[in-house]
Amino acid sequence: MWSIGMTGLLATDRAIMAVADGYLTLSGRDGYMYTFGKGLSEITISAPQIAVSSGQKVLLTGSILDLSPAQPGAPCVAKESMAAQMEHIHLQVGVGGVFDNVPMIGVDVMLYANGVYIGTVKSDGYSGTFAFEWVPEDSGLYTITAEFVGDDSYGKSSATTYLTVVESSDNGTNNTLLYAVIVATIAIIVAMVLCFLIFRKK
Repeated sequence: MWSIGMTGLLATDRAIMAVADGYLTLSGRDGYMYTFGKGLSEITISAPQIAVSSGQKVLLTGSILDLSPAQPGAPCVAKESMAAQMEHIHLQVGVGGVFDNVPMIGVDVMLYANGVYIGTVKSDGYSGTFAFEWVPEDSGLYTITAEFVGDDSYGKSSATTYLTVVESSDNGTNNTLLYAVIVATIAIIVAMVLCFLIFRKK
């Protein structure tokens, strides 16, 4: 799927390799044991925690990270960037060094609202974060789900958050109510002042 430079390993070192359950383990002459295989992933998703109006643009944000024991919290990257990612993390190769022409590409995250597909966004290969702008058309409580289906490098993962959407006219109703309260308050104050003046003259 991809290759990685392992200095100090010879063809005769195959005797110290082991393969089981989809993982390859080998001991290098540098004193470390290396295990290759599909890693676990963890995805997060967040939405505004205040009610928004229908037709208003909202920003959904999250992250997709590698949970492999050797590099927990590293961003998940596409297989085109895997060699650069592994050599950068474990062999101290700079991302801008040998792999100048290999950008760190993220992975695709699919987003759903109440089970309905709303779009796919590619995560940032350097941070693992992603952002997606979406416009809910109807009011109600939305269940927002982010899903990573997995690939040759990582297992699948998903996460859920919630978003409350109100009718856009609700804001107008709220404003009308606010104005009515203000007018009523002013009227009461004026009436009290007039009563005070009348009683004072008597």
